[in-house]
Amino acid sequence: MNQRNFDQDFEEFRLDYIQELRDTLDDIEGMIGEYEGDRDPEKLKEINRVLHSAKGSSGSFEFRLLSNMFHMMEDYIEHNFQKHIEIGEKNYLWSYIDLVREYINGFLHGTLVEESLNEELKKINYLASPMGYKALVIESSKSINTVLKEVLKNLGFKGTFYTDGYKALGRIMEEDFDIIVTSKTLVGLNGDVVARIANEDLHKKIPTILLSSNVGHKTPPYQYHLVKDINIRKNLEDLLRRVTQEQETQSNESEVISPSINKIKLTKLEKICYIDDDLDFHKLANMGLKGSGIELSTHSDSLSSLDFIKKNKPDLILLDSVMPHKSGEEVIIELKNNPSTKNIPVIFMTAKSRGNEIEALLSLGAVGIINKPFRPKKLVEEIKKIVM
Repeated sequence: MNQRNFDQDFEEFRLDYIQELRDTLDDIEGMIGEYEGDRDPEKLKEINRVLHSAKGSSGSFEFRLLSNMFHMMEDYIEHNFQKHIEIGEKNYLWSYIDLVREYINGFLHGTLVEESLNEELKKINYLASPMGYKALVIESSKSINTVLKEVLKNLGFKGTFYTDGYKALGRIMEEDFDIIVTSKTLVGLNGDVVARIANEDLHKKIPTILLSSNVGHKTPPYQYHLVKDINIRKNLEDLLRRVTQEQETQSNESEVISPSINKIKLTKLEKICYIDDDLDFHKLANMGLKGSGIELSTHSDSLSSLDFIKKNKPDLILLDSVMPHKSGEEVIIELKNNPSTKNIPVIFMTAKSRGNEIEALLSLGAVGIINKPFRPKKLVEEIKKIVM
């Protein structure tokens, strides 16, 4: 496909998507309005599925801010909608939904100003607080820890505290944290070693704040620096808000993850089966593979797709993880347990990005992960990086 035709098709698909998104948003609003907490677990599951899909689709259609809005809604629901829901807890979701509508209307009428909407999103995120973030603090000073506990509590963080670097590193190996706050001088391992092992050897990539009595600049393996002085409370609050905002608004560029344990090399790649309940991703995948010489079959029903795979034996399977009826995890387990399909390589196409989530998907036998939103132009290249 030449560049001009690709760009024209892509813009047409973007317009179709944004117009259809109005109906999707109405569905989301209706489901949230009807949700009544732990008495309705299937409703919550469906809300999360639709938001997860909208987040990924918006990113792939290059509506980055829109994707981030859905991401914020997804996170807020995850941390607040597990039990009985108070009316006030839904108010932030209505604010997110109103902001998405404003984005859609602005795009369709040519009046979209992303900067102002991004500022509004920051305000909602601040008011809703980053509930559910997990911080690991490694500090020996009781007075400093008292301040840190108060700040973390006020910002909605779950804080885990250690004075021993060895013990803290053991906890990092067992659990995912969103941020690490540590001093250099610790019992056992010092802060430099803990931060280096966590971010380089374990590939956790956790934002790490160095606590120090000296004014200075951030230096590896730390990304941020905080001085222990009379302003530590305010400075820490500001820094935590900035760090979490950077995590939330970072670009959703697709990432290819290929584990060495399941690595394979295909000698031919002629037929690919793509299973995803979101039809927008079917369009994007077809666009990306057009002209590549690869035959793509797309399926939205995870149940019927299993029969297709058994009969047609594709060279590769692209598999969404969050789907109704059967999840991607259930599908790959069934494929790996069937002698006729167990050797067909599977790549997960997913918006899941946490370390433990990725590890869980790869442990099922997938040969790699392509993160949503993926870029249609780069799809063939990303697939071949994993299997060829």
